[in-house]
Amino acid sequence: MYNTALKLCPTHADSLNNLANIKREQGLIEDAVRLYKKALEVCVPPSLIILSLSLSLSLSLSHTHTQKRKQKQEITMGGGIINGVRKKKFCL
Repeated sequence: MYNTALKLCPTHADSLNNLANIKREQGLIEDAVRLYKKALEVCVPPSLIILSLSLSLSLSLSHTHTQKRKQKQEITMGGGIINGVRKKKFCL
């Protein structure tokens, strides 16, 4: 359906976006990224594209950094919490 719409109007941003969503759900990430970029190009000024991609990357890196920091804190706590259960420290 979206392929037909894009044959009729290759710059239809909603069709590009929806097809990109389908590709992403199918695990075809490279195809999805290409379609998302094309959708942004046809409906958003280039400077805003760069800004939105930079924001997405920064948020992704921030989330990864936060997760790693949280894991490191749990490890260095000694007993820590594993699967929601506080583990006791034992000293010999």
